Amino acid sequence: NANALPYLLRLLKSTDSNVCEQAVWAIGNLIGDGSRLRDYAIELGVIPPIVEFLQK
Repeated sequence: NANALPYLLRLLKSTDSNVCEQAVWAIGNLIGDGSRLRDYAIELGVIPPIVEFLQK
């Protein structure tokens, strides 16, 4: 659901690594369903926080 993406993006900024991990997992599940949600997630700026989390 596209409405969940902004909330998940906020969760990516959590200081709790478990919360971030679950947010990444949920985003992956959502954007894996098709290009529309993938493109929307990219427009929201989801890539930089995911990369930052993965580099920790």
